[in-house]
Amino acid sequence: MYLCQEIADVKLKDIAEYFNLSPIGSVHFITHQARKRQNRDFIRTVDTVVESIMKQAT
Repeated sequence: MYLCQEIADVKLKDIAEYFNLSPIGSVHFITHQARKRQNRDFIRTVDTVVESIMKQAT
């Protein structure tokens, strides 16, 4: 969910629908928690995932 919002700029409503979540606020809560808990390991992991996605997309 975090990557959907950060990389693809997908709207919370669309993320909630995709993951069958209701209310939409649950997506906001989850992505907010991910941002709040960012540390070097988290950022490194996200960067690795993003790099892998970008390699596959190009």
